[in-house]
Amino acid sequence: MFPSFGEFEFSKSYSINTHLNLRLQNKSQKGIIRGKGGIAEDVSVLGLQVSNSMAGGKALRMAYFVERMLCANGLVLPVGGAQARVIHVGGQVKFKQRLYEKMDVVVGSLSTVKETIEQLGDIEFNAGKLVRHADLKALFSIVPDKDLKKIATENFSEDFKDRITQVDKEKRENERNIKRITSIPDLIGGQFSDKVFKSSYRDNATMFDFINVFTEEAHKYKPEQRLQIEKNTGELADFIAKNKQVFA
Repeated sequence: MFPSFGEFEFSKSYSINTHLNLRLQNKSQKGIIRGKGGIAEDVSVLGLQVSNSMAGGKALRMAYFVERMLCANGLVLPVGGAQARVIHVGGQVKFKQRLYEKMDVVVGSLSTVKETIEQLGDIEFNAGKLVRHADLKALFSIVPDKDLKKIATENFSEDFKDRITQVDKEKRENERNIKRITSIPDLIGGQFSDKVFKSSYRDNATMFDFINVFTEEAHKYKPEQRLQIEKNTGELADFIAKNKQVFA
């Protein structure tokens, strides 16, 4: 499949039942966020994740992966459309030809991942804008076995509960959701998230910092769940970057 890794080198792989997930890191392209208050660059390595089934029951799939070097968090970003899949049909020669053609397209657009990361690093974390524009059901269920909406609601203070009963129903729910999203870094954030959301290392948190709260949480899970969390997080990251005008 890869006669020569060329601009890529092996990063890691996961074998889950009959499915293999292979990650290849690009040697040259990196996403760099300029810290607001720090003195060093915040670097993320970029690469490809290739998923295949030993039994051939599922299409070979390709996605981008991002790993923030600060905390070694993973993030799986979608390639999208027909570019991301190669169906297991036809002879070996034809299959390889189609695979190489798709791979060329995917590798050729890796620079878009760099742009996505840097765009997320330029957008200030704003819970209100996430409430207005994001799919909240998907956001609160990024971690499959945690109902973040329920957990965050249970942590509302009594003062907040009393205050929001004085406003109309829609505004009350918006305020609740802003409070819920704002509390997520406290509820599931790890040591690296805390350095952003609970310290003065930067003068503000970014959407990339918020995204990394989920990918840091993913480290607590087994590979199958971890890959799903990284994929779910990647879809949110991709949405924010593609709609940067409403979030900026």
